[in-house]
Amino acid sequence: MDKLVVATHNQGKLREIKHFFSDIPIEIISAAELSESSPKETGITYRENALLKARYLYKKYRIPTLADDSGLEVKALNGMPGIYSARFDGAKATYHSNNIKLLGLLEGKRDRRAEFVCVMILIADDKTYQATGKVAGNIACDFSGTEGFGYDPLFIPVGYGRSYAEMEYKKQSISHRAVALKKIKRIIKTL
Repeated sequence: MDKLVVATHNQGKLREIKHFFSDIPIEIISAAELSESSPKETGITYRENALLKARYLYKKYRIPTLADDSGLEVKALNGMPGIYSARFDGAKATYHSNNIKLLGLLEGKRDRRAEFVCVMILIADDKTYQATGKVAGNIACDFSGTEGFGYDPLFIPVGYGRSYAEMEYKKQSISHRAVALKKIKRIIKTL
């Protein structure tokens, strides 16, 4: 495989994926570079949403395609925001507004356990492969760090005393996306 389409417009996510595959000779093209819009995420699971995105681009370009859906699941909020993580604060949500909403909902709660989940779908040669990554952590009481994106300023992975936003390069090797990417990378090397 010499080319891979990544079904994303999220530049932070694309940067992480390109960094992860930097040691193998593969050209990575994003949906944004192809001027493709993303199909509406109508699935009720991470897998369904990732499949929607991967199938859409693979069907159109017939190039190996990687898509993911990921989210933050907070124990005290019964798993919310989950698949709605990117639009937790509504259709016009920003990273900041999503974080503010999360902090507001957790105000006064002692249980701040959370888990980042990533489901990746790779379609190549008309075959579909799946990889899942999860990382447990806690939600901080306030923002810390300036790197990363999404909920990174609030998420402190178990075993670390810093938020994802305070450890961008370390995050790229321990995150939920990195766990899934390690599995996908092994698959890609066999194709």
